[in-house]
Order: sequence, then C-alpha cells, then structure tokens
Amino acid sequence: MTAPRIAGPQPRGPLLDWVHRTLREDRALSPRTAGELARAYDEGRLLVIERHGVPAGWVLRIPHGPSVQEIAGAYARPESRGGIVEVVLREVLDAAPVTFCATGEPGLARHLSTVWGFRRCSPGRLIRLTGGRVLADRLRPGRLRYARGYLRSAPPRLLYRDRRWPVCPACRVAGPASVLNARDIAFGSGVPAVYRRCTSCGHLARTGEMDLPEPNLPFVESVMDHPVVRDLVYAPRLRWLSRHVAITGRTRLLDVGCGTGGFLDLVSRRHGARCTGVELDSTLAASASRRGLDVTAGDFGHLPPREFDIVTMFQVLEHLPDPRAALRHAFGLLRPGGVLCVEIPIADCVARRLFGRYWFPLLPPYHRHICSRRSLAALAPPEAREVAAGPVYLPGEYLVSATLPVAALLPHPHQRHRPSPTAQTAGGVLAVCAAAAVLPLEVLSGVAHRVLPMAGHWRVLWRKEVL
Repeated sequence: MTAPRIAGPQPRGPLLDWVHRTLREDRALSPRTAGELARAYDEGRLLVIERHGVPAGWVLRIPHGPSVQEIAGAYARPESRGGIVEVVLREVLDAAPVTFCATGEPGLARHLSTVWGFRRCSPGRLIRLTGGRVLADRLRPGRLRYARGYLRSAPPRLLYRDRRWPVCPACRVAGPASVLNARDIAFGSGVPAVYRRCTSCGHLARTGEMDLPEPNLPFVESVMDHPVVRDLVYAPRLRWLSRHVAITGRTRLLDVGCGTGGFLDLVSRRHGARCTGVELDSTLAASASRRGLDVTAGDFGHLPPREFDIVTMFQVLEHLPDPRAALRHAFGLLRPGGVLCVEIPIADCVARRLFGRYWFPLLPPYHRHICSRRSLAALAPPEAREVAAGPVYLPGEYLVSATLPVAALLPHPHQRHRPSPTAQTAGGVLAVCAAAAVLPLEVLSGVAHRVLPMAGHWRVLWRKEVL
C-alpha cells in the first residue's frame, strides 16, 4: 500500500469544493466559508494528504499569534484512515510550539491524548494562550454560516499540547509541572537539587546536568554487611522473589548494583543459584569479590544478551540518568521467559507527601528519578508482562525523615562540621520529639502498608514475553 503524503499543487477549485463539502456534511468539524478556505489554502494552512494521487484527507490549522495554533478541522476518507492522521498531524504540530483542538469526536481526542501528548485545556488556559481571539473568531458571521448542525452536536472536548514545557521522561507528556527544591542532608554536603513533578503521571525527575558521585564512606559498607540489614532487607527480598519464580541450582541470576553482595551471598547459600553481580562503586565491588562472589566493578553494558534467567535491580533505577534505556537493556540480558525484578522509592506514597523535601528516600541530589506506579509502568519495555507487584516497607523511613530537618545539629558518621555541645543537645531533643510524633505512622506503615499507601517503596516483577 502506498504511504500517504502531503499533496502537492492541485487544481484549486475542485479541491476546495471537496473540503468544503466535507465541512458541511460532518457536524463534528469546525465550519468554514468558501472564502476562508481559499485564503487558508493560499497561505498553506489547509494541508491536503493524498494516496495514489487522489486526495485522501485534510487538516485545517489557524494561527493565533506567533506561537499558538488551532486544529480547526480534520478529515480522512473512511477507506484511507490507516496512516493519514499520523502524516497530517506530524506536519501540523511542528508548525507552532502550542496547539489546541476542540473536538467532539472521542476517537480523535483519545488519539491526540495517548499518542501526541495532548491534555485537557480549561477555558481560562485557552484565554491565556490566545488572548481571547479564538472566542471572537468563533462568533464571526462567516464562522456561523454552516454552523447550525455543528452547534447542535455534542459539546467539544478542549485539548492542548505545549511543547514549550519539557517532556516527562516517563509518560512523554509535555506540560507544566510542580517544582520541588531540595538539598543533600543525609550525607551533609548541602548540594541543592531541583525536581520536576509531572502533573500527569507523578514522576519526579531531577533537572540539570549535575553528575555528583555518591560519597564513598566506610560506614556505608558496614551498614550493607550488618546482620540486621540481611534479616530485614535481603531476606524479605529473596522470600518475595522465590514465591513468584523458581530459583534452582541451574538458575543464572544477575544483581545490578549489588553493593557488597549481601543479596547474592544469600541466594547462593539458600538456593545454590549461579549468581553474578555488577557494582559501579569499585570499593564495594572489591569488598564483594573478597567474599568469593562473582562481582565486577562498572555498569552492566558489557554483559552478553540473553544470558540470565533473573535480573534484579534493587534501589538502582532511581540513580540512573535514563531509566527507560536501563530497563530496555536489562530485558535484553534476559532469556525469553526470564524475569526482571525492580525495587524503587515510590513518589505516590503518604510519606513523600508528608515530608516533602525532607523525605529520606528522595536522597537529593543522588537520586535522579523517583517513579510513581504509573510512571514505572510507562517506562517498562513493550515485552514486559507484569507478574507481581506490591509495596515494600523498609524500617525507619518515617523516623529518619522526621529527624532530617535537625540533622545538622546531630552527630553522625558522615558529618563534615561538628556542632557545639549545646547545639547537639538541642538537636537531640528536637530529634527525639520529632521521632516520637511520627512513631505511630512508622508502626502503622509496618503493619498496614499492604492495604494503605504508607510504604515509600515499590517492588515489581516483569516477565520477558516473546513478541
């Protein structure tokens, strides 16, 4: 089948008669007079698509100032609608940064929203975009000549697309976003970070090109190797994973961002699986190698594809600059039917809303992306089929978050400037009071996180389907 394309010069009269006839016969289209159509055609605002040399569809755009345009009408022959819409919309949407459309056709509205990132537009936003010119244009006598049937049709849905705003890295929707200003408190550097929160999917993305290496502090390694962390973090992960996928001595497992290898050691001891790990921090990777584990320093880009039955990414995705590409590469390492397990901090939880920039799992500026459940699903590759998913409670989230506002007054292993004894005493009292205030929430999160959105982390298991 011949691909549709924008039509070249054609006889003006018959072409405009055909477009005008479709305007009169279809009540869902915005009405136009013959004179307006002629001017639009001469000015290049009426784009016609052809297939096999025959006009197959058209779209009419109206500029409203230098940066805003309206899709005022569109049509495609019923037998030619396959690729017509894509060709014409791609041509039109590149003509102005902001495009809006009023349509009573649910199919077109759904297509504009899901494929091209259009969003609902309030009347107030429309007036701000156009200065009210579109409303006056709607009331001109020439616009109402063929509008009797149009005005009787269903109320149109008003949509807009603003390319002046950055595109969300998860849902790919361009639009305004709320801003969260934060700074590093947990490691004491005070480095600031700004996060954009997508109002469509809730994804938090750090702005800027800053690439700050995470501090290599001795206490981090000791925490990872502590028996309490093994019993409260690594063991629950393994129990959850083994409930949904069989782990045997023939299973090949890769742990991305394995740290000192505590999870790998637990899997190999309990199930005898053939375990491999990669870790960006060379100090942590060396510590894992000293334990006899197969761990290499670096990223996982050098690993051969279709090699593993299970790939795990625990608390890793939020550190990476491009989580979509990372998930795609992780799926490439899986054999057909293999599974990918991802555990991340989740933005749509009670703790994040309660503590804001002091929410401990935010960990600015080292965490680049904080997913919501919706944005995580949008980042998944097409071949990913969800097997299981659920909230994850990590002890201390509420208690630590409550004490972060006074962390500068408390002595801790990574503090750069030691406060005076008086300041430490005051900070200790404030920290105890804050921890006591949120202790009921900490307990409630540990008990009821499976039924209430209390836990600040989420775990999902995807199976690689053969497409």
